Amino acid sequence: MLDSSVVFVGRDGMNFDVNSDLIVALPSGFINGEQVVNAQYPNFKFYHGTSNEDCLKAIRDKKADVMLQNMYIIRECLQSPLYEGIAIFPAFSFPEEEKIIALPEDKLLMSIINKSIKMITQDETNDIVINHTIGKGYHADFKEILYKYRFPLIGVVILLIALFSLLIIISGIRQRNLKAIEKVNKKLETAVIQADRANNAKSQFLSRMSHEIRTPMNAIVGLTEIAKRYEEDPHKIDDYLDKISISSKVLLNIINDVLDMSAIENNKLKIINEEFDIKQILSSISTIYYAQCKSKEIHFDMIADIQNEYLRGDALRVSQILLNLVSNAYKFTKSGGKISIIIRETECHNEKAVLQFVVSDTGCGMTDDMKSRIFKPFEQESANTAKEHGGSGLGLSIAKNLISMMGGTISLESEKDKGTTFTVELTFAVVKPAEAEKNTSDEQKIADLHILVVDDDKKTSAYTSTILSRLGVSFETAQSGDEALSMLKTKRDEHPFSLCLINWEMADMNGAYVLKQIRDDQENEKMKVIILSYDANEIQDEAAGADCFVSKPLFQSTLQNALLTMMNSEYAENKTANTQYDFTGHRILLAEDQPLNAEIAIALLAMVNMESDHAENGRIAVRKFCDAPPGTYDVILMDMQMPELNGYEATKEIRALDRPDAKEIPIYAMTAEAFTEDIEAALKAGMNGHIAKPIDTKVLYETLKKEIILKDLHQKEGDL
Repeated sequence: MLDSSVVFVGRDGMNFDVNSDLIVALPSGFINGEQVVNAQYPNFKFYHGTSNEDCLKAIRDKKADVMLQNMYIIRECLQSPLYEGIAIFPAFSFPEEEKIIALPEDKLLMSIINKSIKMITQDETNDIVINHTIGKGYHADFKEILYKYRFPLIGVVILLIALFSLLIIISGIRQRNLKAIEKVNKKLETAVIQADRANNAKSQFLSRMSHEIRTPMNAIVGLTEIAKRYEEDPHKIDDYLDKISISSKVLLNIINDVLDMSAIENNKLKIINEEFDIKQILSSISTIYYAQCKSKEIHFDMIADIQNEYLRGDALRVSQILLNLVSNAYKFTKSGGKISIIIRETECHNEKAVLQFVVSDTGCGMTDDMKSRIFKPFEQESANTAKEHGGSGLGLSIAKNLISMMGGTISLESEKDKGTTFTVELTFAVVKPAEAEKNTSDEQKIADLHILVVDDDKKTSAYTSTILSRLGVSFETAQSGDEALSMLKTKRDEHPFSLCLINWEMADMNGAYVLKQIRDDQENEKMKVIILSYDANEIQDEAAGADCFVSKPLFQSTLQNALLTMMNSEYAENKTANTQYDFTGHRILLAEDQPLNAEIAIALLAMVNMESDHAENGRIAVRKFCDAPPGTYDVILMDMQMPELNGYEATKEIRALDRPDAKEIPIYAMTAEAFTEDIEAALKAGMNGHIAKPIDTKVLYETLKKEIILKDLHQKEGDL
């Protein structure tokens, strides 16, 4: 009826080797095909699939090598994209004749069918075949389309994923960049605000500095002119000179604050480590501010509960910290207020002592906002603060930085209109002085005393009691003058007092009255009396009946020495410290290139009978020292910046000389270069120390006194 052919199909590029053991895929029911293959290729094996699609899938998945099927059927199947890569092997085919078979009883039906088939021409047959095979368009379903274009689709998907990922990454980067830019902008905004604040603060600072500097300068210039008109009135001259001196020190403090702040900001300020006596620092502060507070009618009190008085650290910076804190308290405390300074040794172990400094005042206090800004440079509560109280706004900032550099801490408590308390803690190495060895007989003398402490202040009375307990002294306390006089009488027969320790400043009955009552009673004729006061010179006339004066704040060593001295009967009459200097018979070499500075130094030295030789530069100083016999000069004062040969080089040349006093003579830098590195440079050059300009006469005279005493001791040891 229809002639066609059965063909083999297989994977493109496959070698159809008829001698190999190829696996032939046959759809279910294709029995004739299996017979033909067995007949032609007995070595072939079979894979029986359930359908044409199953057989083609087996070839694609390499479960079978080839498939046998009618060419018309297989062509339609191969149009599916699922079977790309599978092709017909035209060289290997078998003819196949398509016929219709019917049962014998259907002869009539078959006759009709045969007649109908014969009526179909060959062209019509070909058209039918074409229309139902090749001409019939294949319509792939969605799955087949996906399979056909799987690689492009995969590529597109990968590209889309990559693009999406890239977009996410770009978006993330953009977000990060935006956040970074926002962060930078905020920082820049903050920096701009801070810069504006700093500029405003510095502008205000310069404005204040102009006022602060011009005020003392105006006083100095004005009073100098006025003093010239009263040359014949020494009292007015003294008054004007005192005011000029005060104004000069105010101006110097302002300049020092600015220089210290600059040194701190540029990391040029260094902390030195040397032995010092804490008593000297506290006594100096007490001396300065007791008088100022008294003139302003402010109650001033200082308690120093310290056992270790000799320490190692930076004495200058400790003093500066405390002066700044006390100055701040004094500045903001009105008349009738109170300033209290308490120093405690809170702990001591491994030769390290922790000292706590508490400075309290009953001044105007601070707002919370001001407390957060108080340690920043140039900060003051308002412009009115600067106008009313003055100051540079640097003192507390400098103190905070110095405390941090020394490894300490500072905290504050303040309430507006109530007052402020600053608490500082610093650690120092403990130094045991050579004279600290105890004398048993002296201890016994003190232990035999029975002392009456007269003080109406509970804190200071308790502190004095603590010191006496440490010294092993028997004592009792009286809270008022009346109570003290009563106790002197009642204890006279039982256990009489051998000494009275009287606080001069008492409210109901001051020390003068108590002292007079004691001396008026003949029974107290042998009674020793020690007066405790912040200023012995101030009360010397009123307290003429006292045996001894001890300056406050009271220190354990000071009281112990006073008691020992009195027990050794060295006080025949009341004595105060002799602060007069007399250097008659001594000579110094002064190296100074500035004529005015040299004139001032020579005059200051002449005031204490110190002879001086002046050298205009370092070269002349070396020559003068070489020309003078050994021992001519007690001390050399050396300026640093001089022509021809500066102070450092001049010192090195003197130290290198081959003469007995070259390496021993004390050489002190006397210069306006007052930073720590300048002091270190002077010491490295071979100098013994540093005296800053402008010259503090007390520092100068004490330095000369110390060196001359040491020289005399060495000479005595040499004579022995």
